[in-house]
This record gives sequence, structure tokens and C-alpha cells, in this order.
Amino acid sequence: MCSSDESNGINVINRTSSSFIALITYNCSSINSSELFVFSNETELDNCMLAEGFLNNTINVTCNNIPNNAGRNWTFTLAAKSFQSQIILNETFIITLKPLSLHTSTNINITVEDNLTSAFVYIPNCLDITYPEYLVFRCNSSDLSNNTLSDNCTYTCLDLNPGSIYEASLVQLPIPIADKGEHGSNNTFEQVNLTAVYITSKIKDRILFPRTSSRFRS
Repeated sequence: MCSSDESNGINVINRTSSSFIALITYNCSSINSSELFVFSNETELDNCMLAEGFLNNTINVTCNNIPNNAGRNWTFTLAAKSFQSQIILNETFIITLKPLSLHTSTNINITVEDNLTSAFVYIPNCLDITYPEYLVFRCNSSDLSNNTLSDNCTYTCLDLNPGSIYEASLVQLPIPIADKGEHGSNNTFEQVNLTAVYITSKIKDRILFPRTSSRFRS
């Protein structure tokens, strides 16, 4: 009976928002990648490749072009083909893909209402970045709330003072990584902030300039 080694689990060597390379260690002396295949949602995947690792009991898994899972947990199963020469247990693994970059995948659009005390906010493509619960919007630098965006990527800032300058922030909260990273331990994608300064006045362009800051590890 051959199964993955629980003490090593799955070790992700490299990951992006739509792909990963991982190493799986088995508790048998050797394993043949040709006896295995990858499937997800009950469908065999043709965008994943398997190969033997440097050690006889390891398998390299490479999956590319994984759609609509940036910043999310992606589940796949490594299963044995019917003609295997040894009994290999089917096992399911979870990989957390990188979120999309706030700096390159979206921006902050702020429209100050005519009353100058509220502002309408729109964040393009917000649902593509990560799980919605990890994206929050803060209307000014003293706002420490974790209010999420609406399902259509909008938000409304209220109780603003006319003629004031505010620094708004789109915040990607820390995202837990479900799998082992390249350092051999569970980790997180750290918080990322994308900011924009706006003014509650009747001037045509109320967004003065955007800024971004980020920290993450994987």
C-alpha cells in the first residue's frame, strides 16, 4: 500500500495565480508517475503533468492555466490508473494560489457625490483577485474597519467633510496558505495596501494620486 507521507505532505516549490509546481513524497520505496493521473471536480486534467522527482519515492506535479482561482484554495486528486503495478491510494490535496496583484489587476475609482459628504467607490475586477472576504475598503487613513466590497465591487463612503482630503485604501488582508510552502511550513500571503488620495470638492478630478504598498511571502 502506497500513500503520501503525512510528515512531508505536499511541498509547493513555485506558485502563481494560475499555476504551481509541487513535490509529493510517498511512503513507499519507489513510485512511477505513469501510473498516476490528476483530476479535479471528477474530470481528468490535461493541464497537469507528473514526473518522478530526484528521489525514487517523490512525484513532481506541475499544473498550468488554472482558471478563476487566484488567491483561492484549489483542490485536486492524485489517483492511480487501473493498470498500476502497486496499490496506490487516491489522495486529495489543496493548493492555495497567489492572489492577483492589486497594483496591476485593479485600481480605485472614486466619485464624490454632489453633496460632498459621500463618495461612490468602484474596484474593477475585484472578484478576480481573491476571496471577497479578504478584500476590504477603508475610506480614510484613520478607518480601521474591515468592511468588504459589494458583490459588484462597489462601496460607499459616508459622513465625509466637504473640502477635505482623504487617503482611501483597498486592503488585501492576510490570506492563509493551506499547503506547505517551499520553506516547509504553512504560511500566509501578507497584507497588501493600494491607496488613493481624493478630495471632497467640486473640482473635476477629485482623485489626486494612487499609491501601492505590499508585503507577501509564499
